[in-house]
Amino acid sequence: MTVVDLRLQANTNARIVEDLGPYTAGNFEVASAPVEFTSSGFSRGVHKDDTRKVLYRTDNNQILNVVGSRYKMAQYTDAWKAAERILINSGLDLTGLDRRMAESHEGARAYAVYTLPSYTVDLGAGDESALQVSAYSSFDGTWCFFLEVGAVRMICLNTQVAIDGFSLYKSKHTPSLDIGHAVRKIGTVLDTYNRESERWGRWREEAVNDRSAFLTFAQAANCKFVSARSASLSISELLEEPEVYRNRALMYLWQQYTTDERKHLGQNEWAVYNTLTHWATHAPAGKKTATANIEAIKVRRSERVRETARARLAA
Repeated sequence: MTVVDLRLQANTNARIVEDLGPYTAGNFEVASAPVEFTSSGFSRGVHKDDTRKVLYRTDNNQILNVVGSRYKMAQYTDAWKAAERILINSGLDLTGLDRRMAESHEGARAYAVYTLPSYTVDLGAGDESALQVSAYSSFDGTWCFFLEVGAVRMICLNTQVAIDGFSLYKSKHTPSLDIGHAVRKIGTVLDTYNRESERWGRWREEAVNDRSAFLTFAQAANCKFVSARSASLSISELLEEPEVYRNRALMYLWQQYTTDERKHLGQNEWAVYNTLTHWATHAPAGKKTATANIEAIKVRRSERVRETARARLAA
């Protein structure tokens, strides 16, 4: 694209982003205060630690983290604005852009997922996937600010991670973000997306038997018993073992595969992969106490899908 074309596209993109409306995650201010504590020993009284500070939400006083005094703080809204400036100036067509945002751990982690329907791949029979760019940030140290390429399978809204783990940008602190560098790098997004879609096409043609599929799901669910005993026991015998049927993730995966994905997509690696992404995207938290943090759990599961696919599915 020429410089003029890029400017015109950026102006159009800016209007599209503006029409998305207000942020629905991380739309609060985080402030810091010195660490103070009360002791009851020899030096009884209130003491202050100048080497540490508390990060807290100003809307509800929820403590998010205790960090060093040199920690450079940036608001979530700064992260979202940075991500959107990158998208606006990327040269990508943002027509129909959708933004989904979520928080976890009482606001200590948050992310925004941007879906770009202008870049949709049809693998046949209406099985379409659209390009996604995700922005992550946190105050509890779990995630630095980073942008990542992925996709969403439109028929079921499964989030499809890029198996090569392509990261557009990572920065420890949003204030130091090099927008120019990120914009230049985002130019490679479509190449990465095309490579992923070619991989999906190969998976549709790569047949698998039930045993191979079950072993793949066991690896994703971290069921070590299956790996240790798979050579001596059949699937039906494995399913009778407590270490197996008590593994909720494995049972969810196996049921989703046998009752849905295998039936509609066939016995191939594409069905196995979509079983994994369905679990990562839609399965409930394993424990009721973890329900409030389901959004962070989904991110962790997606990384597990990436690791499993690298190890078990065709390159």
